[in-house]
Parts: sequence; C-alpha cells; structure tokens
Amino acid sequence: MSWRLQQVYSGLLVAVMELQGCVLLGIYVYPVPGSPASNITTPEALTRVSALSLLEPSTPTTTPASLSSRIPPSGSARKTPQLSMSSDEENEAPRAQEGGGAPVKRGAPRRTSVSLRTDHLAAGAFLIAFEKPATPLDLFKPHSTAVPRPPQWDAKEQKSADKEYLTMERKGFRVSTDIGCCIPEEGYYKAGKKGKGHQRAFSYAAGWRPVGVKKGDTMLKDSAGNPLTLEISHLCHRSECCRVDHMISEEKFQNQKRNYCRVDGTPCTHSPKCLRPYSNSLDGMQLCTTRDAVRQALESCPLTFSLLPNDAYAKRDAQSAKRMKRKHGDGGGPADE
Repeated sequence: MSWRLQQVYSGLLVAVMELQGCVLLGIYVYPVPGSPASNITTPEALTRVSALSLLEPSTPTTTPASLSSRIPPSGSARKTPQLSMSSDEENEAPRAQEGGGAPVKRGAPRRTSVSLRTDHLAAGAFLIAFEKPATPLDLFKPHSTAVPRPPQWDAKEQKSADKEYLTMERKGFRVSTDIGCCIPEEGYYKAGKKGKGHQRAFSYAAGWRPVGVKKGDTMLKDSAGNPLTLEISHLCHRSECCRVDHMISEEKFQNQKRNYCRVDGTPCTHSPKCLRPYSNSLDGMQLCTTRDAVRQALESCPLTFSLLPNDAYAKRDAQSAKRMKRKHGDGGGPADE
C-alpha cells in the first residue's frame, strides 16, 4: 500500500492510495485496467483481499487518463506535507526551536518615528507646534437641550490625552491651501491607531471627547426618534483633518445631515455653518508648499502655533535611539509611539 500527496488546483491536498492495482481517490474506487483488481466489482469481493496482500508491492500498471493529471509519475520525488499552524502555534514554534523563553513575534517590525516623520515631510508636511490653550475650547455645540454636557477629564486623563496628541504632532501636518485643514501622517486616520488623529486633537484642545454609546447603555433619542449621541463633526467635511476650529461636537443625526450640505447648490443651513460644500474628503485637495503659505492658511486658527525646522526633534530622536539600543541592541531605533 502506498500513499501519495498531490497538489491540485486551489491548493487542496488529495490523498491517492494504490491498492493492488486499484486507485482510491476520496471515497471512489477506480480499478486500473489490466490489473487483477479490475475483476473486483463489488464491496464483498474487495473485502476478500487479504491483509497480507495489501502489504505486497503493487504491480506497475497503467493509470486511468482521468487521474493521470493528478498523480505524480512513478519515481518522482514525493514532498512531505507541511501542516499550517494557527497563530498560537506560530508564536510557540520559535520557543521550542530556541530552547525556551518568550515566543519570537512574527510580522514586519514597527516603523520608527524618524522614518514616519521623514516620509511625511517628503510628502509635503510641515512640523507645526500648536500651543495648548490655557482654557479648554468650547467645542460642545448640540442642538438639543436634552443632551447633557460631558464632564471634563481629570488631570491623569488629560495628561494621557496630551501625550497621544503630541506624539502625532511630532510627525507633522500637511496643510490645505483652501481653508487650512491640518492632515496628520496617514497612520492617524487609518485603522489601527489608538485614537484617530482628529480625536486626539479634539481632546488636546477641549479637555474631553465624545465616546459614543457604550455596551449596555441606552441611546438617548429625541421625540422624533433621532439619536442624540454626540459625535465629532467636521465643518470642513474632511474626516482626516485635525484642526481644532474645524471640529465641533453635535448629535449624530445632525452630523449626518452635513453630508448633504450644498451638494445641490443651495446655501448651508447648518449651525455652525460648514466651511465648504460637501465632497469626498481629500479628493482634489491642494497643499501648501511654503512656510509662508502655511502661516497664511493657519492665520485664523484659535491656537497659537510655531513652524519648526525639519530637524527640530533630532536631539529627542538621538536620545530615543540610545535607549532603544540599550534595550534591544544594535537593531534598535526610536520606535513609533
């Protein structure tokens, strides 16, 4: 009896067994023409083949044409099947190979802050430091009096929020020429980050941010059934934008209404008014290319800001690199925060 593994079409492994001139594929029995087994026509006859005869080498025979494309030629190298591991098994495999210790993590290494900043600056970003307001900005703008004002964060929560924002700020912003939108490094408006860029900026300036409806909570609605859950609404219609005066917090259904603002040429009826007609986010956005253009675009921003040189964080990067080298060896670098 011999077993063969053959790869077919979509990667399915098909076990093929030669049994006294018979080829078993799945649950089907294909008698090979001209072999003694070709006379086996019933299950009862098949059971009369002795266990001893099953261990004898099968006589080379002709393979049916229907299977010839699936069975490797006689004498060809037979590969040992490789079993796929689950993610837990993949993490445990290096531990066994390396003699214990913590599992070695798989996947691409995290990019460093330096590399993210460098690439973002090359894409047209500027290093801009926005000064935290002495008094939190009032970005709470609900239309219904039934919406309660959320409490301000305590000192510990605010410190954590400020750290998250400054981590993003150190990678720079691209600034639009039309209304001065501030677009962070793309990782901060794509999935995966702990807090989107606009949420970090809102927290930094306002001292709180909408958190939505938690599991088990009852959604607050008005008499018409509209959800009164607070959301961050972009007056500029660019969800990636982090400029604080382009954001307010209002009811979910009011935020959704802004998605139709001026699409038919009618004036904006929202309060506060939208800054431009609705369009698909970053499509067609023109960027400031000079420092003077950035200053002009941000002239109306309520936060005091400074334009920094591109090497403003060189000392911080060097210190971070030293720490990472002590911790991880020569392969270390200032990790993305």
